[in-house]
Amino acid sequence: MLSRDKSLVAAARFLCGPPVSEDDLQTLIDDRLSGWPIERAVASRLVRVLRASWDPRRFPWLAVAREPKDAEREAAVLWTAGLWAAERARTGRRTKRSKLQERHVAQALTGAQYRVQPRASRPSEIRVLDDLERGRFTAETRLAGAKCDMPVRLKDGRLLAIECKVSNSSVNSVKRLVRETGGKASKWRQEFGAQVVPAAVLTGVFNQVNLMDAQNGHDVTLFWEHDLLPLQKFVRGASGE
Repeated sequence: MLSRDKSLVAAARFLCGPPVSEDDLQTLIDDRLSGWPIERAVASRLVRVLRASWDPRRFPWLAVAREPKDAEREAAVLWTAGLWAAERARTGRRTKRSKLQERHVAQALTGAQYRVQPRASRPSEIRVLDDLERGRFTAETRLAGAKCDMPVRLKDGRLLAIECKVSNSSVNSVKRLVRETGGKASKWRQEFGAQVVPAAVLTGVFNQVNLMDAQNGHDVTLFWEHDLLPLQKFVRGASGE
């Protein structure tokens, strides 16, 4: 049953002590949890990992193979539900904040006389630059195999690949900026060369070292959500004239 219901896998991650993220779980089982139902071999590894990670303080009856007492069961249910609810609330806030950031970026581009690509002609993936019209931008689209939050076809023909990143701690900025954005930037440059301009619009807390690494090590152009005038100036200046 676990291999056929994605929501059960999500819930099972919070039976562990401490809870295991989806990324860490995929690392531990050495496979991706993308296809449903999960293959039998992957499901077996998944069950082994989850059983080995169950929280012994929440589930003391498991180690001695007995039935839980009513009070133990109720405490475990409330404890687990609380952990899961807190994480879902945090995820919801991050998602809401990310959507707001993307809306602000779109408004800045529109203010610079760029137009959103109509849904009917929106590319599912940008494989060549002409898949997106000049002077247009679009919502999240795959770019050379990796998702780009907001590709913008500059009027001079280049492609501005914008990643929208929200970070609530300097530690988290390593993942958001260096690993995710920097890794994609390298991939996009290998595919498109100097015709792609990797960029990131940032809000929140970022470590200065990570900012310097993104700029100097990965050649990512950085903008801040609270001041998008430099972004507008940049896209206006890329007129091709």
